[in-house]
Amino acid sequence: MKWKPILEPIALYKPSKWIEGKAICAAVKLKSILYRRRVKAHRSSRQNALQARRVLIAANGGIGNAVEATPLVEAVRMFWPQSEITLMTCAGDLFENWCVPDRIIHDVDEIKGETFDQTFLTYSAHWGKPAWMEQCSCGNIHRPSQYFDEVCLKPEREYNVDMIRRLGYKGPSPGLYVSIKEKADALKDSSMRICFVPGGKLEPRWAHKRWPYYCQLGEILIEKYPDCTVYILGTKEDEIDESLLAAPYVIDMRGKLTLSETAWVLNEVSLAVGNDCGPMHIADAVGSFGVTIFGPSCDLKNSPRNKVVSMYSDDLCRPCQYNRPITCQDPKCIQKITPQIVMEAIEKLL
Repeated sequence: MKWKPILEPIALYKPSKWIEGKAICAAVKLKSILYRRRVKAHRSSRQNALQARRVLIAANGGIGNAVEATPLVEAVRMFWPQSEITLMTCAGDLFENWCVPDRIIHDVDEIKGETFDQTFLTYSAHWGKPAWMEQCSCGNIHRPSQYFDEVCLKPEREYNVDMIRRLGYKGPSPGLYVSIKEKADALKDSSMRICFVPGGKLEPRWAHKRWPYYCQLGEILIEKYPDCTVYILGTKEDEIDESLLAAPYVIDMRGKLTLSETAWVLNEVSLAVGNDCGPMHIADAVGSFGVTIFGPSCDLKNSPRNKVVSMYSDDLCRPCQYNRPITCQDPKCIQKITPQIVMEAIEKLL
């Protein structure tokens, strides 16, 4: 609509043009202010990137903790693309040939006497002051912020990525990462392959993490799916019922695979079942279907990200992961999750 014919008879055309001019002038000034603020923020972030020339990320806890730290490594690379990133992690080939960090080390002696501008202590490595920090100059040290652990928990990867968010990173948490290396002749021809992962730390306080019903689950599985092959993954220290190992449909691969070969097997099978342990984080990272069984440990903090689902009881006393040491004499939280309940979850996923 043209306003001039309407406004001129009532002598409002010139005032309206004046207001329009002022509004345009104000809009131009606002646009200029916003532009300058964005340019300042951009230049500041670039300056921060130049200041973070050398970055150390300590993820040298357990396997699961190392996997949960990979989103932080990727977020640091996106936020500081020109930085030199050193990832200190657990032994093995879990991240072999990963292109995001510039260097992957497994021994603290490799950084002795070195200087870093920024050091990130991931969730598994931030308690107290690690002894290895005396061997190098760590620059600005960042730790996960944890308050009211038993009430206000969140996934471990979010604790890690929040450290770089506090410095200006605005993106979401990147995906989990592990390396995959094919193991020749590791799997036999079968219409269905299921992995059992009975892993867990060997300390007494973690004894109740280990689910006790793998043997019964194997019997239910083979009755339902006679052509099924069950693979047992983990280390030789991961105990499992000897009667299950003697079954003709079971292949024991404990202690026979590297971490990246374990990732390949988990990527090739139909489904994985295990208690809360490192290999189940690997299964989550490679996108396997799976069921993770939680007892005293926290399913929220250790929650799967992709196709692995969590199973847990609704006991009010759990998770007792943060009561040190765990003194429970009746671990009903893990015992309540029967083979029949797990089998129902397996059938839904399959």
